[in-house]
Amino acid sequence: MLRSRLSALQTAQRMKMQDFDAILERLERNEEIARLFFEIEVEILSAFNFPDLFETLLNGLREKFRIPFVWITLIDEEAAYLIGELTSSDAIKKRLNLLDRKAFLELIGHDTKPLLVNENLRPFYRIFPTHEKYLIRSIALAPIAMGKEIIGSLNFGDSNAHRYSRGMDTSLLERLAVKVSICLSNVMAHVMLRTEKSSNPLRRLLDRQALESLLRRESYRALHYENPVSLIFLDMGAPGKIQGKGVQDGDDRLESLGDELLRICRQSDTVARITPEQFVIALPSTTSDDAQKLAERIESYLKEQSLNTNGSPFTPSFGLGIASTQEPGVQDPTSLLEQAIHRVHMGRQGGKYAVR
Repeated sequence: MLRSRLSALQTAQRMKMQDFDAILERLERNEEIARLFFEIEVEILSAFNFPDLFETLLNGLREKFRIPFVWITLIDEEAAYLIGELTSSDAIKKRLNLLDRKAFLELIGHDTKPLLVNENLRPFYRIFPTHEKYLIRSIALAPIAMGKEIIGSLNFGDSNAHRYSRGMDTSLLERLAVKVSICLSNVMAHVMLRTEKSSNPLRRLLDRQALESLLRRESYRALHYENPVSLIFLDMGAPGKIQGKGVQDGDDRLESLGDELLRICRQSDTVARITPEQFVIALPSTTSDDAQKLAERIESYLKEQSLNTNGSPFTPSFGLGIASTQEPGVQDPTSLLEQAIHRVHMGRQGGKYAVR
């Protein structure tokens, strides 16, 4: 009887030691996870543009935690500028997908807490990485915000169905999502400063850098939603040749032209002045036929109306070129702009969209 009781006590003591060891091991593991999360937080706080922020974040998470699938989902309407910036990075484009606001909120809801799912994943296929939906068996989705608005989610996936499941502690993941949101606001503040320098606040015209960011965004939308994007390139020639009285007067007239282009175009269109004498008009959700109609209006204005500076009218020499994402060979913002410029050169040799 005594031996049996002693054996039971020894067994209980061993079990307590095993439980204690398990607790220590879990604490050490949690401490290591917290340390890795902290390292990532420090790294992303030093990013001052969106591509660097997300490349650092996605690569850090995948490497430090050995997560096979890490990607981001953005709400198209809420993250328009962000999309344009991120699609400048080929590495991020492969790990980025877009959803409209209604579809996103149907999946995630308005709650900012992370969501863990390892059952009935089919409704979430819409936010899975392209061509990888059938490889993922469990996911963790952490909503991210800019200011007070949820703009998307940071997503993790694994082929192990037990990697992420309901009931797991998500406090560190939630904290990381908050840090990402803070970083997004910080980066946006820097972007706004750059944007103020890259556009003329009086004329509301973008420069080439801002235009390229916008075209990346619109081209990405065109690819995902099959909405055409068209572009009009307007070359006015050297400012000093516009009316023969010198460069300054020519510049003044070109400034007036920028105002007139803004008046002629729709609110959804964007006008950029990429060189002193060259303008680009970006036309989202616009076919080449509709772009042609706008080009004809601009052509008519330039030929028939007088742009007055100090009371003196003039009729300039110009070239107009049109390009659209609907055309074969136009696959990105660079080829879109190059095609429009090529049309101007062709037009100057006798084509339809040039006036000499």
